[in-house]
Amino acid sequence: MGFERIASVLQGKMSNYDTDLFMYLFDAIHEKTGVRKYEGKVGADDVDHIDMAYRVIADHIRTLTFALTDGAHIGNNGRDYVLKRIIRRACRYARQYFGAEAGFFSSLVPVMVDKMGGFFPELKKDPASVQQEMLEEEQQFYRTLDRGCKKFDEFAARGVVKTVTCIEGEDLEHNTYTDKRVIDGNDAFMLYDTFGFPLDLTDLMAEEKGMKVDHEAYRACMEEQRRRSKGEKDGVVAMILEAAETDALAQKGIEATKDLGKYDWDAAAQTGTEIEATVKAIYAGAKTFVESAEYNEDAPAEYGIVLDTTTFYAEAGGQIYDSGTLSSSDDSNKMDILECKRFGSFILHIGTLAKGSIKVGDTMKVSVNYKRRADAAKNHTTTHLLNYGLRKVCGEKIDQRGSLVVPDKLRFDFTSAKAVPHKSLIEVQKIVQEMIDAKQAVYTQECSLAEARAICSLRAVFGEKYPDPVRVVSVGAEINTMIGAPDNEDWKAFSVEFCGGTHLSNAEQAGTFLITSEEPVSKGVRRVTAVTGNHAANVLEEYEECKSLIAACGQMENAVKLAQCKLLQTRVEAATLHIEGKAELTESLKKIRKELLEFEKAQMKIKKDKALKDTTDLIAKVKGGVEKSVVLKFGGDKGVVSDVVALFNKECPDIAIFALGMDEGNDAMCSITSVPEALQGVIPANEWCTAGMSVASGKGGGKKDRAQGAAKGLNGSGKVCEAAAIFAHDKLSH
Repeated sequence: MGFERIASVLQGKMSNYDTDLFMYLFDAIHEKTGVRKYEGKVGADDVDHIDMAYRVIADHIRTLTFALTDGAHIGNNGRDYVLKRIIRRACRYARQYFGAEAGFFSSLVPVMVDKMGGFFPELKKDPASVQQEMLEEEQQFYRTLDRGCKKFDEFAARGVVKTVTCIEGEDLEHNTYTDKRVIDGNDAFMLYDTFGFPLDLTDLMAEEKGMKVDHEAYRACMEEQRRRSKGEKDGVVAMILEAAETDALAQKGIEATKDLGKYDWDAAAQTGTEIEATVKAIYAGAKTFVESAEYNEDAPAEYGIVLDTTTFYAEAGGQIYDSGTLSSSDDSNKMDILECKRFGSFILHIGTLAKGSIKVGDTMKVSVNYKRRADAAKNHTTTHLLNYGLRKVCGEKIDQRGSLVVPDKLRFDFTSAKAVPHKSLIEVQKIVQEMIDAKQAVYTQECSLAEARAICSLRAVFGEKYPDPVRVVSVGAEINTMIGAPDNEDWKAFSVEFCGGTHLSNAEQAGTFLITSEEPVSKGVRRVTAVTGNHAANVLEEYEECKSLIAACGQMENAVKLAQCKLLQTRVEAATLHIEGKAELTESLKKIRKELLEFEKAQMKIKKDKALKDTTDLIAKVKGGVEKSVVLKFGGDKGVVSDVVALFNKECPDIAIFALGMDEGNDAMCSITSVPEALQGVIPANEWCTAGMSVASGKGGGKKDRAQGAAKGLNGSGKVCEAAAIFAHDKLSH
């Protein structure tokens, strides 16, 4: 029956919401908002929707408080996004029907903890952080909520009557709506993309108005955004096997691709066994299978090859796919494999032919690029060590949210409300390096899921579904030994995880481990990026070179020192450096800039004085004359340009000006265009600015009366002035 239903029976209530499990929350809502008390009205009787709002808010505060206490978070993926949808739905009701401000919903957390904490003591662990996470989401959503509701009303007002497939998952007979006023899918997508309204919230608001949302058009917008985010272009055939294609392969009697050979390699030697495999199918994209593929120098095409067996690793679990070749025994036919992906039980080897042809039934040599895989394996094994190090330094609340393992770097996403302190990152880096230096062996083994989960130190990704048996990867401790004594606290000194990836045989093979950045990904999720092996050596080499250049910069004369310091600041900011190195170099450059502060001010004053003198000279020439526009170039930054324009506008208010500043210190140009009211219809400032700055690959923007622009580099200044002058001349001539 469930807890609430039993309570309703025991208390003689007709609704769960009339029991004391909810009434204390209703009382708190009444006290905090001043709206009428809860009356238990439902459906048509609840004319003002106040009672519905009571129920939604009370139900959702319970859900979120328990979920966040149990370790979930509000976010953009999976279960996290479910919680985001729930809190945003509650905020919409609170705002629209109670007039509540940001902070109202989260203020109910202490009320609930006080009432329920005695029965559910886990609620008392850290209610402040639970309330803070809700508050941050409230504040973020409230910034766009009112504008989004207003925009929704506009979209609803222009809704049209049509037949459209709407709610996904409903019975087929109810899945198509005829003669319903419908909110356009493009509008629904705008509410999601611009105002943060989840689709189910828009559905709910539409339902309240007796309307539906065009889900098909909404999904089309989402798909288009997905394609753009992945860089996909029209006309490019996607090499994807969907359910229909994998079913077609199975219907032909083609068995699942055997790929256990991917684990048979020598990570230390960066070599592996070269096997022979039979081509079972050739996919040409666009749901089309072909019997053969030919090399075409003029129009190279991409194909996907399904083999009976393979040693390639198909992209999974954050680890990138292997690359390599398929070739005939005499090497007369060869295909370069650029990607390898799993679709259902089949592995698709994607690439282009380098020579000859490939036919279904051919026997091919399967050759993996083990050097590339070894670089990825270094990063994969150290990702496990990084996970271990973060938990040890930052606490067990760290929960993995994703990872990326490629040959040149690794990324690890994890839950954290705040940035990891610099000192803590250094400590994490030290822990990982110590495990590498300790030459800890890497053990892999398939185990029963129950036995593996019993190991006290085992770390699994929350919410992930694992097969049974499951593959376990341990760094430093034998898996059978741990299974034999799963509760032994000694195992907590080692990294133990479920993983199907390819790893090193010993952590020592990773060489040097360096953290290069720590940054936010989304609300409550942080990302650490790191490098290993030769890529770490390159990072150290870049650090030493920058350090040497900074030391030399400190010995230069002031004018040269200033210019060089600014260039080095740009280089250090853009460079991939380990966190200690970047911090050290940044501090060294700040020190040099501080020493040059007085000199820099003096130089800027000289430039400003010269620019204003040149402007005064120009004013003397054009004031009272026939000129309608001028173009002026001088040395100075944005502040100097602004002063020049202000002086010119004061003395010559009827003349349009395009002022271009040459900011040598930042190796950039900046411009301001100012146009008097009488000329704004002829030579709009924003168009003038764009016409000038675009020839130097710069950008400009503003309004008809005033606009500003910027461009990198100084070499195109002559062309900018010429383009600006021609634009003004042509417009004014007409």
